[in-house]
Amino acid sequence: MLEVHAVTQQGKDSGSLGIWSDEHISPLQKVVQAIHDQGSKAGLQLWHVGRSWLPSALLGDYSSGC
Repeated sequence: MLEVHAVTQQGKDSGSLGIWSDEHISPLQKVVQAIHDQGSKAGLQLWHVGRSWLPSALLGDYSSGC
């Protein structure tokens, strides 16, 4: 299982990889191929940090309604 892949750049935290750009295809293809070469199947966990990425939310202000 390939964990925490952000679906948008805005929804990414500092430790997650991304799948929002075509630039992500080639590196992920290599990982998936290596998994397949071992006779396994790959899965991907989608991730979005939601409104917690907003600077105001980091300070505990969720009044923006995001």
